[in-house]
Amino acid sequence: MEIWRMAFKNGSRGFNLWPQCKTHGLAVIAHPEMDFDLSKYPPEKFPDKWVSLASEPKYSLKAFAFRVKAGDAIYAKDGANIVGSGLVKRRYHYYRSCPVKDENGERWPHVIDVGWEADFLPVEIFLGDAQRFTIRRLTRADLSKLRGARVAAAAKTAKEEQRRAAIEGQMERRQVLWRKRNRGLIDAKKVRSNYQCEVCGLRYDGMYGPLGSDYIVAHHIDLLAGKRVRRRTTMDDIALLCANCHAMIHRTDPLVRPAELRKKVLWRWDARSQRWRPRASVG
Repeated sequence: MEIWRMAFKNGSRGFNLWPQCKTHGLAVIAHPEMDFDLSKYPPEKFPDKWVSLASEPKYSLKAFAFRVKAGDAIYAKDGANIVGSGLVKRRYHYYRSCPVKDENGERWPHVIDVGWEADFLPVEIFLGDAQRFTIRRLTRADLSKLRGARVAAAAKTAKEEQRRAAIEGQMERRQVLWRKRNRGLIDAKKVRSNYQCEVCGLRYDGMYGPLGSDYIVAHHIDLLAGKRVRRRTTMDDIALLCANCHAMIHRTDPLVRPAELRKKVLWRWDARSQRWRPRASVG
């Protein structure tokens, strides 16, 4: 598995394609001269028009078409910010009817399918020395720097959210506004955790490998729905659960609390052996 940083602008200060890419689950790249399926040509046998390209687009096109593979991770760059992350679902293919278009209505046909993370918390950081490249493989130092920046950004967001007291509303309209504003609090809770279910102990990366990395479900212990009085919300009001335990909590009315459900589970995930074991045998 390799991890990449990729820009989504038409030129360094041009039209931003990132919103379309996130919506359609794609990463795209283009160059006017390269209007053919790159996968049909080994790099050393590209048509003559390849020769006229500068070193920068040559590197980016080759990396995009031949080095990025399914299971790799991509971080989306927008200026001095990392604004998204996702896992590659399908490697490069030529998609003439690609829905992503630039400001002139031109389609960008060189495509990689990506499962973009829905609730990524943007972070201000430059990654990699060569900012001019559209796509660049990240080093361990880059990733360490990024993780530190994400933790700092999440902590800052959490502090701001707690300062504002994350007021939940009396009316449906207030609930919607709270959910949009409080996403940072959930992101902060996730980043500070080890992404382990608080009920059964499951970690998705232990079950699915890189595909399950940094994934967990946030559950509000006291539901917002039906509340007609304001109250404060903090990280302690949010539980991080696997999808199964989250579904079990919502099977009862009133909802069973995570601590109560933990006493009912018959099996727990043993992180050391990476397998399910009877609850009594898991320390």
